Amino acid sequence: MILGAHVPLEAPQAWAIVARARELSIAAVIDGKPLIRKMHAALLDGRLVLHGAPRSAKSVWVGAPVVAAAEEVVARIPSWMRHPERACPATTFYRSAQVIGHMVPIEDPEARSRGLSALMARLQPEGGYRPLDPDDPMYRSALRGLGVWAVEPESISGVIKLGQDLRGGEILGVLRGLWDRGGPGDLEAIELICDAHPSRPRLRSIPGGLMLRCHPGEDDIAASVALVRGQYWNTRFDDGILAEALRRSAWVGLSDAGQLIATARGISDGTKRAWIYDVVVASSHRGRGLGTILVSTLLDHPAIRRVHDVRLHTRDAMAFYASLGFVEVRRDRAGPLGPGPYERSEMARLGGAPASAGA
Repeated sequence: MILGAHVPLEAPQAWAIVARARELSIAAVIDGKPLIRKMHAALLDGRLVLHGAPRSAKSVWVGAPVVAAAEEVVARIPSWMRHPERACPATTFYRSAQVIGHMVPIEDPEARSRGLSALMARLQPEGGYRPLDPDDPMYRSALRGLGVWAVEPESISGVIKLGQDLRGGEILGVLRGLWDRGGPGDLEAIELICDAHPSRPRLRSIPGGLMLRCHPGEDDIAASVALVRGQYWNTRFDDGILAEALRRSAWVGLSDAGQLIATARGISDGTKRAWIYDVVVASSHRGRGLGTILVSTLLDHPAIRRVHDVRLHTRDAMAFYASLGFVEVRRDRAGPLGPGPYERSEMARLGGAPASAGA
């Protein structure tokens, strides 16, 4: 149900926002005065766990009603994305959740250890520390001296504001504006907005009702790996390497009825040079011009569109890439560290930002 610009969330969705938050804003009224603090928190057994010095401000909150809020800024939307001339204060698309409850101390040593372990796992997921144990001499006195509290929830609510109330032309303007701006988080925002809007808008119209993708989720990464696995240039790489390469790349894909059927990625310094890799269209969808759409879109990706020199290697698709403006600059043989040996063409497409002196 859409209530104006905001859509209420079901409890599991709201809890997911809280669980992702590294810090929460926690507020209460203490001695008749409002108080708000930003705190680290972890979700454990349906409660929010906090820690601090035993005589910190948190300790005076014990028993008091509190509200804990988490928010995720998805994108800031300037006025020009919605109208070319009319000034309007910028809006923000976001997801948020708040928990209402009361704070209680955690006294049991084992429960305190579990709560602090949850905080460590949340804030330092890479590990690098000895597990917390109340009987470990390294931690015994510290665990006794720390204050550990929990927010016992009484209710939770959440909303998302992702432009669900905007009509066709307006929401398309926002999507295109985010693509053109291409700042941190903008391409992920495009995916979130498309998924949330009731009309399921599309950044670009693709023949056959296909959907353009521009930010990979974990399902997209797995599907992309399945497409590029075993290709002649990837025979020496396992799935973990292929997945990590994609996570670190500019990426576009095409999906058909929710199934990814094409993938392409590139790496770039943003101005001088970029390389294109792992361009694959599923065999079931070849011969329909989708490769041209895929690579053309990747060349317009915010990380690549202004690059002066875009390069790639290919063994047998020289004519295809020539149709997109690439020219052969040399031929070589894949080296001993490559997946070869095979003859390949290095191709380049010059454009984007002008080359600087000495480049």
